[in-house]
Amino acid sequence: MLADKVKASSAKPVARRSRGRPKLGQAADIDKELCDVALQEFVRCGYSGTSMSSIVKIAGISKTTLYSRYPSKKELFLSVIRRMYDGAALREALLDDTRNVSLEEGLKAFARCSLQNSRSDIVKGLNRLVYSERYRFPELSEASIELITKIKATLTTLITQCAGNDGKTVGNITVPVGLYANMVQGFYVDAMLAQDELTDAQIEEWVEQAAHFVMSTSSDWTR
Repeated sequence: MLADKVKASSAKPVARRSRGRPKLGQAADIDKELCDVALQEFVRCGYSGTSMSSIVKIAGISKTTLYSRYPSKKELFLSVIRRMYDGAALREALLDDTRNVSLEEGLKAFARCSLQNSRSDIVKGLNRLVYSERYRFPELSEASIELITKIKATLTTLITQCAGNDGKTVGNITVPVGLYANMVQGFYVDAMLAQDELTDAQIEEWVEQAAHFVMSTSSDWTR
């Protein structure tokens, strides 16, 4: 699920940059601005409707500047996803918040964080883009798989840490990690595709039930 932590700056309007060769200290700023422009265009026009030429025009840069950083629209889209969903920030926040909590509370924190972060318009727009166009453009599935892999890695570390807080160790948790990640993703996708606005109460009720269900199997993979 494309439901990692969103950088607030991603949805802000991007200032037009004058053309010409960038100064040495401007490189990082240009990369960020390009990804911000691309994100807005992908959400507004869809993947197929977004062109590298339109991004060049909106960002106010040369084609050389764009293509020297992102040789294709695929590479640009992957960069947008990696910047927008900062797995390192999510991991740090989750693991810090759950440093001293039980396994069940840690599971709840993971689902609550993922679902709450997925409620913004920009994230919903990007997720709908992926689900509507991924069969035509395999690179969209590639981006989604890359993100899900990072999410599962974070969940694996979280479960191991929180089980330790309960005085337990974990065995092979590939199945419970995949099960819980897919449960969270499925709940969100159903609501997204139905264009239902999830309320705090709905999220909290589901979080409680989902964590309780996974905990009911914990004796099979903890000791």
